[in-house]
Amino acid sequence: MKYALLIVWICCLASIAGEHGRSDRDVEVRVAAVNALRLAGPNVRAACPSILKATSDQSPAVRIAVIGALSAIDPKSKESIAAFLDLSADIDPAVRRAAGRALAKIADDDIIAALLKRLKDPSPQIRRGAADALREFNKVPAPALPVLAEMLHDQGQDLDAAG
Repeated sequence: MKYALLIVWICCLASIAGEHGRSDRDVEVRVAAVNALRLAGPNVRAACPSILKATSDQSPAVRIAVIGALSAIDPKSKESIAAFLDLSADIDPAVRRAAGRALAKIADDDIIAALLKRLKDPSPQIRRGAADALREFNKVPAPALPVLAEMLHDQGQDLDAAG
């Protein structure tokens, strides 16, 4: 049984790391590989560096699978948390939501502080990602409320100006 798991693990890593064509079939293979590692859970912690490389995959489905795998394998590691924070500012809303849910499950003071800092970032995408992540928390942290209210007010003014 150990050898079978090892073979599956090696095949998954090879599929994730592959740099060849990016056809729909290849995306499905990469998602399946990451999901197989997710199902193995903490037993495959050594795979995290390869999984982390897939956070920059062009496919949102792969990036979402990466969030799930890291959440199952080693969610509280420094590298996983950094990946969740980065992906909370992803261009794709589904990736942002998945990253926000992962961060909300951990919800420690450092994560909340990092998201609060991102609420004041000059990039609208990063501000939106932080707000989306905070929305996934069961209870929005009190220090975030004034900043979120200001963002809503500013957004309303932008809409009024647009006519």
